[in-house]
Amino acid sequence: ASDKPSTTEGKVGQPPKAVQSGDSALPAASVEDRLASSDAKIDKKGTKADEATPSMVISVSRISIDDPLLQHRQNWHNIVLPHLQSWTQAVYRVRKDDDKRYRLLTAVITENLQDAWGMLFEECPWLRSCDTSYHRD
Repeated sequence: ASDKPSTTEGKVGQPPKAVQSGDSALPAASVEDRLASSDAKIDKKGTKADEATPSMVISVSRISIDDPLLQHRQNWHNIVLPHLQSWTQAVYRVRKDDDKRYRLLTAVITENLQDAWGMLFEECPWLRSCDTSYHRD
């Protein structure tokens, strides 16, 4: 028995045949076929990878960042970037202040989420209006 992976159609080591559709070439294998063949991957040592490893499918959708209704570009510049800057500045403030850093670490270690979130809300007040997993009373 050979340790090499099979080189037949749809197996690891050989790309699928292409089907001509108009002027573009489309792979013959479906997404399900490709995911099934990914379960049989061989690692660098030549052993079969764990079949229980979860697969991930990523979907990509085109959007217009200048959509008049959703205003992605405007929201990026007016909301997302300022909040990222505020978060980064808060991280540096907490790192610089030993009292804040130890209070936050102690709250997290002792699982006192109310104090930990309270500190985060003090540093970044805009977090109060965000949809977080923190359960407010």
